[in-house]
Amino acid sequence: MGKGSPALNQLIEQSTARCRYNQRLLAASRRLVAISRRELNPYFGISGSSDEAAGAPPPRWADALRELVRDKLADGDLFALIDTHCWSGPTTGESCAVCGERIDGGIEFEIDGPAGSVFAHLVCYSVWHGESKDFLLLQKGDKKN
Repeated sequence: MGKGSPALNQLIEQSTARCRYNQRLLAASRRLVAISRRELNPYFGISGSSDEAAGAPPPRWADALRELVRDKLADGDLFALIDTHCWSGPTTGESCAVCGERIDGGIEFEIDGPAGSVFAHLVCYSVWHGESKDFLLLQKGDKKN
C-alpha cells in the first residue's frame, strides 16, 4: 500500500477483500440459477426446429451455459483446457464437471485434470473449451496491465 494513514490502508484492504468475496458470491449465485433452470425444465437443452430462422440469435440456454463456464473458470472450479488430453466414448453415468448433471446418454468426454479425470457432456465440453481460450487471453491481458 501507499504511505497513507494505517486506518485508511486497513479500510482499503477490507473493501478489496469484501469486493472479492461478493464477486465469488455473485458467481456462485449465477451458477445456481443456471443449474436451477436446467433442473426445472427438462427440455432446457433442446433447441432448434425446421422453422428456426437462419442467423437467429443463439438460444438463451447456450448463453447461460457460457456464463456458467466463465464463472467456474474465474472461481477456479474449472481449470482452463490448455494442453489437456481428453477421450470421448459412451456414457458411464458420471456427473458433468460443468453443469453438474449426470451424463445419461450419448457421448461423454473424459478430461485429464490437475486432480485427476473429470467428465463432461459433449456440449458442455465444447463450451468449456471455447471459453478456456478466452479466459487465458483475458488472464494474459491482466498480467500486462
